[in-house]
Amino acid sequence: MSIEPPKPAKPSVMPPAWAVIVALIPNVPALFFIWFLFLRCGCTHYAPGFTEAKFASLKEGMTAAEVETIMGPPLARIEYKDGLALWTYSDRDDDSCGYEKRCVHLKSGKVTIIEKMTWIE
Repeated sequence: MSIEPPKPAKPSVMPPAWAVIVALIPNVPALFFIWFLFLRCGCTHYAPGFTEAKFASLKEGMTAAEVETIMGPPLARIEYKDGLALWTYSDRDDDSCGYEKRCVHLKSGKVTIIEKMTWIE
């Protein structure tokens, strides 16, 4: 009975790029699913000069002028009937994506609702 000495381990070698791609092919559906859920959407975009601290300082009853003095101009101003308005301070790349929603609702030039939420699609 002879005992053979252990064979030396082969040094690890990085596989060529094509081998990595071929190895991933069976996982394409899973990789697409991960991309679709988490990676396809861009970041939340904010109005120039926006900070969470400034947004947190807003109070119901403030005038539109006070809001603009603190926050600067919104990304969008949407005017509705009866003196209602919506000022948006954040937006997203794609309407099917979630984002950090920051809006101010006004009625007759006064803040009625300050909206801070994570919008999930």
